[in-house]
Amino acid sequence: MRIKIISSLLILILIIFFSSIALASSNTSYSFRVLNNPDQRQVAFNIAAKQHEMSLEEDKIAQFKSLIEGRIMSIISSDIVEKMIAQEGFGGGAEYDTDSLDIYVEEINGQVIVTIINKVSGEKDELVYNPDDWPDLSAF
Repeated sequence: MRIKIISSLLILILIIFFSSIALASSNTSYSFRVLNNPDQRQVAFNIAAKQHEMSLEEDKIAQFKSLIEGRIMSIISSDIVEKMIAQEGFGGGAEYDTDSLDIYVEEINGQVIVTIINKVSGEKDELVYNPDDWPDLSAF
């Protein structure tokens, strides 16, 4: 009697285990199977990395242009922050232009409003800074 209970319990556990494996594999789509398989995932990663490297090698002009535009945006953001912290103010406002962005800065009622417009998509975003939130750097 005891052997029958143990063997039937063992058979039940095995049935549940193998049925869960069968159900899991039947619900997995191809793309998930690629991501779940370490070998296929590594192959997909290697292909993507090589394609990225090839795109950078072929288009050095675009890469250089991107680096220059990044430096220009860094200089613009530094200029805006320096004027905000130095409390010089923006007077009649400031306008910055890059290849892909128009940036307008104005001061209204003590708040600095930075408007950024994407020339390509037309997307517009506004950043509002309150001078009370700026750090006191007079000691530096």
